[in-house]
Amino acid sequence: MVSHYEVLGVKFDSSLSEIKEAYRHCLLRTHPDKLGGVKISESIDINAIQDAYRVLSDPDLRSQYNKEVTQVQKSSGYVGTGDGLDEYSLDSFEFDATKLEYSMDCPRCMAKNGFALHENTLEEHADDGLNGGFVVLSQCCSCSLWLKITFQLAVEENWKTD
Repeated sequence: MVSHYEVLGVKFDSSLSEIKEAYRHCLLRTHPDKLGGVKISESIDINAIQDAYRVLSDPDLRSQYNKEVTQVQKSSGYVGTGDGLDEYSLDSFEFDATKLEYSMDCPRCMAKNGFALHENTLEEHADDGLNGGFVVLSQCCSCSLWLKITFQLAVEENWKTD
């Protein structure tokens, strides 16, 4: 299925003026009196162009449409971050204080402790994330699933008592 953005040939973050210009251009390209009424493609006709413009030019309809598109992409295995990785917080992992290790069963293959991260691994391989946090990528030990794992550093405070 072709998205409204593809119908008009605009990007997801296009401004209203860019959408209007693309709409006008598409109408001219498909108008029967202009250029012989050539269709942009077999699946795109004047009705598809008008519907795309109606939705994308209305902020409320566009917002709802974007949510629906995002939901379809997620259910198809695509995520909005663009890196294709599911994101989990380290808070969703179990912590074994004796091993200093965080673990979680794999959400895909269900392997017990499919994701196991030692504190040293986190310190050595974590990259800066958003909001002062950190990110580490990890693969399940039993299947090909990779996860983006986010976490914040815990601040330990030593209280002095006099």
